[in-house]
Amino acid sequence: MTVDDINVPEGIKRMLQQSFLEDLQRTSSLDVFEIELFEWYVREAEEVINKMLAAEREYIQKQINAEREDINDSGIAATKYYLKRVRYSHVIYLTSLVETFLDWECTRLAVAIGDQNIPFKVNELSGNQWERKRRFLERYGKFTLSEGIWRDIHDLITLRNNIVHNNGAVSELNNGHRSRLQKYAGIKLASTEVVLESSYVTEAFASVRKLCEAIDRSVGDAIQREIRSAPVSVSDRSVR
Repeated sequence: MTVDDINVPEGIKRMLQQSFLEDLQRTSSLDVFEIELFEWYVREAEEVINKMLAAEREYIQKQINAEREDINDSGIAATKYYLKRVRYSHVIYLTSLVETFLDWECTRLAVAIGDQNIPFKVNELSGNQWERKRRFLERYGKFTLSEGIWRDIHDLITLRNNIVHNNGAVSELNNGHRSRLQKYAGIKLASTEVVLESSYVTEAFASVRKLCEAIDRSVGDAIQREIRSAPVSVSDRSVR
């Protein structure tokens, strides 16, 4: 006898399906522990940076007080380079976090509503990889993301692409991108490279968290609708 030969009562099937959907609804793609760890990591990194800058400024001031003619400020240059690389890495990580989260939420939603109810898969929709995932979630989850939240994420992605592919070169940003990025108080488009303040990392982190929480909640609501659409009958409950 094979698995296909086993005749499972419809009531049992519905109960199992409902139990599965309830578990899926409780299973979030948002790793709260990782989010909290990243927030801690950013604070620790900024504390290290501030201490490094303070130490180098103190060293320069001592040279000035000693009336040295050849001031050695190489430590400041090294510290600023370290600062740049750390903050750039924050942008890259946050973008990767969004990408992974969107992938998982698309899968979570697809499993809940079933392939038979999805005429177009993610890679069959138009747009870049980010827009395709957004359209998939909004279309099949029956919700609409805030344009404000998505615009902030779009700008984060633009910044990430510039950092990864052009090492933060301002000259590689088109006029539209420059106009968008200049609106953030924590982004400075210097003569040659993008300079990030800690305030932008904090703002970008808040935007990513807001996006993830909004999608997690909306997909959860979509799964709840699936649960309600196939209620367990009284006779089914008696099986329990």
